[in-house]
Amino acid sequence: MLDNAIKFTPNYGKIWIKAWDEGKNVHLIVADNGIGIPSELIPKLFMRFYQVDASASRKYGGAGLGLYIVKSVVDAFGGKIWIESEAGKGTTVHLLLPAAR
Repeated sequence: MLDNAIKFTPNYGKIWIKAWDEGKNVHLIVADNGIGIPSELIPKLFMRFYQVDASASRKYGGAGLGLYIVKSVVDAFGGKIWIESEAGKGTTVHLLLPAAR
């Protein structure tokens, strides 16, 4: 999540990492003011090998596995993950994980 925020935020952009208790869970966010993601593509982001820009001349590296792996780990712990984004305005990735007690 942090790697994506760094990769898709231009120089001198901002990235926030926050975490807090939320009931019996920990809510973690990684947010940025980077390039953002069109809303119609957000549901596909957790698919294995999916990349928003899959063209041969794409600017950003990666295999399209990062968010798929994150979601798999979150699911294994019984948590939730979701993304809020708007093209040109940035992205916020939310993780809700059961807190260890």
